[in-house]
Amino acid sequence: MADDQTLTAEQVEQLKADLAKERSDKEFQIAEAKKAFDKRDELKKQLEAIEKEKLESTNQFQDLYKKEQERSSTLEKQLEELNPFKDKWTSYETARRETLLKEIEDADLKEVGAKMELLDLEKFATKIKKPTVGTDAARGGGKFEYDGKKWDELSSDDKEKLSKDKPDIYKKLYYEKYRRNPEI
Repeated sequence: MADDQTLTAEQVEQLKADLAKERSDKEFQIAEAKKAFDKRDELKKQLEAIEKEKLESTNQFQDLYKKEQERSSTLEKQLEELNPFKDKWTSYETARRETLLKEIEDADLKEVGAKMELLDLEKFATKIKKPTVGTDAARGGGKFEYDGKKWDELSSDDKEKLSKDKPDIYKKLYYEKYRRNPEI
């Protein structure tokens, strides 16, 4: 039975997928915002050049100024539309960071982890996390190596050996695949 704070492999994969999607969305937002700011700066330079060249034609200047204001307001609206995505990413990142830091027991390592970027922290927390599945080296047989394989990667002979030699791992893999306990 899973502890309330232990994540299943599927949940971890889902979190990774969510993180990748959020990261992709964030990178897209950053790129679009950069393009918008670059375009705005370019348009400001163009407006200044036109302003200097055509001071005597006030009507043209006013028209161009209005168009620039419209473009500026459009860019501001686009930025406002992107802000919810930024907020979602920030809240996700904060929650994920807190979860990872809670998993680290050593205070010094937790302090080091707090200074890392989220992806680095995830790798770091994975490396120092205590293994949840122990290997029973005292048992004989040494022919079959589990090596973190998934249910579908095992042959039927390997599954049979695993059920006899390491029933805990067999039950865990079976449960991850079928979401119910096996009948051994």
